[in-house]
Amino acid sequence: MPKRRTVSPIETSIGISLIAILVLVGIAIGLLAFLRGPYYERALTERASAEAPPAAAAQAPGGGADPLPAEIPGIGWARSEIERYTADTLFQKIDGRDQAYLNFDVVGLRFASYRNPAAEAQLVDLYIYDMGKPLCAVGVFGSERSGSETLIEIGDAGYQDESSVFFRKGRHYVQTMGSLPDPAVAAAARALAIAAASSLPVEPAAPYDFLPADGKIPGSEGYVLRNAFGIDDLNHVFLARYGDANRPATAFAADCGTEQMAGSALATYVEFFGAGAEITEAEIGGVACRLIVREGGAGGAFASGSVLAGVQAAPDGDAARRLLAALIGSVRSGVPKEERREGS
Repeated sequence: MPKRRTVSPIETSIGISLIAILVLVGIAIGLLAFLRGPYYERALTERASAEAPPAAAAQAPGGGADPLPAEIPGIGWARSEIERYTADTLFQKIDGRDQAYLNFDVVGLRFASYRNPAAEAQLVDLYIYDMGKPLCAVGVFGSERSGSETLIEIGDAGYQDESSVFFRKGRHYVQTMGSLPDPAVAAAARALAIAAASSLPVEPAAPYDFLPADGKIPGSEGYVLRNAFGIDDLNHVFLARYGDANRPATAFAADCGTEQMAGSALATYVEFFGAGAEITEAEIGGVACRLIVREGGAGGAFASGSVLAGVQAAPDGDAARRLLAALIGSVRSGVPKEERREGS
């Protein structure tokens, strides 16, 4: 039988030391994992967002001039560092408002500030949202409007509200937000918006030819990606405002996929909006319509083939009938079928 080797005191001491070192390393790793809580991870995400090359959707589009110029042309206010956010990190910049953009499948955001070096309080923030496609830019632009703003010639549609400018162009939705209701800030916001708009690529316009042209308020087009008007599964709804800009009526249309689905959507719509109202049936342009009249306004809806369409907020029943007749004539050419994405 082989003789058992005797371990020397020196070897024993070395072994104990190695074990102690391993224990300390394990404790250090555990402590680091504890300290790397959500705040540390968020800091890493923000740093990566600001420093790492952004995703393709967040790169300067079109290959032309940067839509976030180094300074405001003709004014000279210099740009801060550019910040970049994806749909997953958007909350870091606009926490509490990010869901409004996620509802339209936002892809990313680029942001920078421009400050007057001679007056620190004078500041313009530039937000460029990539909405993925023009229709979603139409949707988010329309959702943030009150409808009473005065349009200006910029991008595909835009307006100025005191010292801020809002516009859409192609798949992009852009805001230049002034810090003060001040003429100098308003001028800087507009100059920056013009520079950004001129640098963004021209893209095919969102399809709205099927809605009536007569009486449509310019720039009033809207789009709801999913669950329009609070009705589950009423998706891909196109709409626009008509008549008096101070009290416009809204016309809308959506391709529901099949005639049966359009009929089901009509029943749900009438039940939802008809509560407490007078509901009557009327034939308009050879199509059976449901008129919904209540004190202070009127509307109606119909199903034609796979399309559900209707009118909301008309001033009275006659106005609702006229807009329904125009809508019936226009949607017969067909409402664009939107891509049915998962979750849409």
